[in-house]
Amino acid sequence: GGLEERIQPLLEQEVESCCNYDQLVEHLLQAGERELARQWCVRGFKKTTREAPGLAASLQKRLRAMAAEEKRYAMVAAYRAQDFFDHPSVNAFKDLRKVADKIGAWPQVRGSVLAYLETGRRPDLPSKKGETTDWPLPEPEVSFVAEKGRGGRFPRFEPLIEIAILEKRLDDVIHLYGALKKSGPTTWGIAETVAKAVAQSHPNISLAIWREKVDRLIAEVKPRAYQDAAGFLRQMRKVYEATSRQDEWQALVAELRQTHKAKRRLLEVLDSLGGVTRKIID
Repeated sequence: GGLEERIQPLLEQEVESCCNYDQLVEHLLQAGERELARQWCVRGFKKTTREAPGLAASLQKRLRAMAAEEKRYAMVAAYRAQDFFDHPSVNAFKDLRKVADKIGAWPQVRGSVLAYLETGRRPDLPSKKGETTDWPLPEPEVSFVAEKGRGGRFPRFEPLIEIAILEKRLDDVIHLYGALKKSGPTTWGIAETVAKAVAQSHPNISLAIWREKVDRLIAEVKPRAYQDAAGFLRQMRKVYEATSRQDEWQALVAELRQTHKAKRRLLEVLDSLGGVTRKIID
């Protein structure tokens, strides 16, 4: 209606009951009121962190974006670190590394976040005794409360393994995977990730992982499972060929034929495994 000057007061009036913080902040940013927009992000976060955590996360992301636009990279890194602590993953690690590199803080940040995955001790928070750490990043403008047990069990082996793969620390990958197996049942996803990552550097580890999967699939006694097993057998064949161990590959196929000679559909699948390639990873 041409009454644009009434938009902001109306949004501010409704924000407490309607929680339209995103709309208000967007309007303020378009009007060039960046500091006021920041204040409403902080206020909205505090109001919604428990009742509407999704909205609070959106406001936190908005604050991070504003910091990036203003080239306040230390603050951006602090928010990326929060993301990592809340949901550790190799992608969150890469996002944190990218921005921490900009301010020359990555070596110290990297050591701290890896230690967190090992122990569960957050470097950005005081210890139970009130002791501080050498954490180089500032305190973010807003933060979710770090609830006890929220981060799961530690060490967090899967992200540790994925990060070690990213950094090509393959001996560490093997060590961490061994510790993970000792700690309890493992998911197939991380086992397959390890097998593919170390196929060239530690072929016997890859072969053992794939052989275990093949045996489990065959034990299902289902035609579809036999087809799935064939995929892993092909991976094994590539490793045997690349390491000049074709005789071991032939012995494996012969063993499977003898052990499962009554499984006609499996024998048909084994017949389809002819041919070799010197490429280990597709």
